Amino acid sequence: MQSLYSKLLILKDDEDFFKNSKRNSVIKQLQKELNLTLEESTIFSIIMSYQLNSNYASEFSKIKDDFKLENEAYLKYLHTAYKLEKKGLITLAEKRRRRTSKINPEFNIDDMIFNKLILGFDYLDEVDFSDIYSVANVIEDLLDKKNENKLSEYRFYDEVQRVFDKVDKNQEFVKIINKYTTHEQLIICHLICRYIDGNNYDGASDFAETFFDNLSERARFLESLLKEELEIFQDKLVQLEVRSNFFDSSSNIELTPKAIALLLQSKDKTKKQEFKAQFTKHIKFNTLKKEIFLDERIAKDINQLKNVCSAKNFNKIIKDLKKANLPSGIVSIFYGFPGTGKTASVYEIAKLTKRDVLQVDISSIQSKWVGESEKNTKAIFDEYKRACEILKSKPILLFNEADALISKRLDVTDTVGQMNNTMQNILLEELENFDGIFMATTNLIDNMDDAFSRRFLNKIKFDRPTAKTRTYIWKSKLPELEDKIYEKLSIYDLSGGQIENVSRKYLINKILNQKEFDYKEILEYIEEELEFKKSDENGGTKMGFLS
Repeated sequence: MQSLYSKLLILKDDEDFFKNSKRNSVIKQLQKELNLTLEESTIFSIIMSYQLNSNYASEFSKIKDDFKLENEAYLKYLHTAYKLEKKGLITLAEKRRRRTSKINPEFNIDDMIFNKLILGFDYLDEVDFSDIYSVANVIEDLLDKKNENKLSEYRFYDEVQRVFDKVDKNQEFVKIINKYTTHEQLIICHLICRYIDGNNYDGASDFAETFFDNLSERARFLESLLKEELEIFQDKLVQLEVRSNFFDSSSNIELTPKAIALLLQSKDKTKKQEFKAQFTKHIKFNTLKKEIFLDERIAKDINQLKNVCSAKNFNKIIKDLKKANLPSGIVSIFYGFPGTGKTASVYEIAKLTKRDVLQVDISSIQSKWVGESEKNTKAIFDEYKRACEILKSKPILLFNEADALISKRLDVTDTVGQMNNTMQNILLEELENFDGIFMATTNLIDNMDDAFSRRFLNKIKFDRPTAKTRTYIWKSKLPELEDKIYEKLSIYDLSGGQIENVSRKYLINKILNQKEFDYKEILEYIEEELEFKKSDENGGTKMGFLS
């Protein structure tokens, strides 16, 4: 194989190449191995030589200049090149749906052919055909090569069939998918890879484009999806969720829980699946160490919610709610002043009930691209469902600082307003049938949309802490002070977050300057916090120094 490589490298420098083609050993070898005519083998050799020398596709017109061809000969060989493309041996180096010159195209050697001829390598030699993940992964690689124009559609289906022919027929997953068409098997393999990558989601139009280059073929395929004509839909292995418009990016095609159980979870009962968050921040409960101090009323409400979410009570409560035909989701909102412990209370519940948190920061899911924010909103709930299947305990889905997403919907015409309304509609729809634990935090409650208010089972108000609670917070942040100092500090109307800011600034300055305790310095930091807050509330009005 090395000799073939060496000969191909210098082939383009032979000006008499076409004259001597009948005697050329490279042409003879390729003619035999690929079952080509002399002319086809000649053109294939030239294209491969160009690719080896430049590592990328070259314009076909190079052969006219390099070998001084007349127009008639050039057109003849161009026609032969298109024959090679139809045979799946070369591919047009173009992006799909972009027009390229028919008279001067760029060609690539098909990846599989290239590897076999030059490297003597068959990628299937490394595939474990008894493993569904391995099979799905090689199918996904073939799809990627096809969509990158490194593999012709003709060759793609040839290779797919070669893969399925080699699969171990005694495996359980083979018995499940063997009854379906090649297209349906491709869909299942593709969705398995998406699921493993942590994204059990695919928009309908993007999904069809993955499999078909031709627009009319994509349209027919989408129509069959919409009508759910495929057997994999009827057998409840794949499900389609249509939003406002089937063809937009928010429509969703995914594996069903039944498919996941049959194809993946049954594969290896002892293998622990790892959850990888993509649209949320995964916070494990055993990393939550922060202590929290709450007023008696708030602590009572939080303790009640903690008991609902405890392993002892949760499943029974959900079962009884479903039996009574009532919504079973534990959907709660924490509202009130900033820095009063709303997010920390969610973490406290998670820590005490040993449930991980999937945290969503609204700004992270908003996108400048049309349709992406809505798609991300839906994907969050898909990710939560997947986490429920993999994690030991059902996690808490936290929408942190959700003010913008739960405010009243507006009659708007601009793109941003429409996007926000659509995101709200998706959130409302998801909460309507939510199965799990959902918590949201907000500083604003007066502007909440009534539709959201109805969906929140628990509404817990967070007031600024009382003097008694502030004393506990001060003690936890600066434990080295005397009790009488805590009593003095507790008279200032600070939130827990503000007390933490003051404590941090004081400790940083103490370390930097190696100073002893300075009560006046703490008072200065308190004034900064209160003055900033007062200025913010009064539009810039300042207050006097603390007495």
